[in-house]
Amino acid sequence: MKINGGMISTKMFKVQERFWGYRYLYKTFPDEYKLGPSADLGISIDYKFNKFISVDFSVLNGEGYKNVILNNGDFKQAIGVTLNPVKGLQFRLYYDLMNNNDTSKTEDQRAIQNTFISFIGYKYKDKVRIAAEYNYQRQHKNMKGEDLFGYSFYGAYIFSEKIEVFGRVDLLNSNKQEDEVEVWNYKKDGTGFLLGFQYKPIKEVKLALNYRNWQYEKPNEAETLTPKSFVYVSLEFMF
Repeated sequence: MKINGGMISTKMFKVQERFWGYRYLYKTFPDEYKLGPSADLGISIDYKFNKFISVDFSVLNGEGYKNVILNNGDFKQAIGVTLNPVKGLQFRLYYDLMNNNDTSKTEDQRAIQNTFISFIGYKYKDKVRIAAEYNYQRQHKNMKGEDLFGYSFYGAYIFSEKIEVFGRVDLLNSNKQEDEVEVWNYKKDGTGFLLGFQYKPIKEVKLALNYRNWQYEKPNEAETLTPKSFVYVSLEFMF
């Protein structure tokens, strides 16, 4: 059993982050689209039953590492289960719940936020890794009726200790509220593509050339939401 307290890393996307492996150039789905923070004030308990199954529990402030003040008596409770049934194969299920007592919002606006995440990943001989995850957050940021959900698919092929290629597809969606014409998050919903090449000249340095494209799911007729394409050179130093 392992217990952590204080300002701790959250468990929402740690497994996915390790599997993805390229956080320095693009964060995992829950992190990138603001489903939850990477660190928070609270306590977590990890328990490994055996090499096949482990569980984790957390009670957190819910505001993230940028705001450590306990406002309105809000807390987030989370539970995760990780399964490793055979070598190279990994499953994870995660659920959290966060109440909201913010009096600056009306009763009609406030709601309990729920997050559900499922993940499956497979590694083959340290040469190939592929993964898929589904993320669903009901009452995003405790706003009643505003749900955010989507899929993320990613993989990598390692040619050698120095060279590897990777790719990823994200699908971000939101729901349509009653009497509304558009989904509530239409300015951000869409499909993202990422392709890249990483070169590691030495153990402490990673250099990646990567291409990113974003296609909006349903552009609003009154606004210009054109597809976006970017080419990045990303660099990481580790000491």
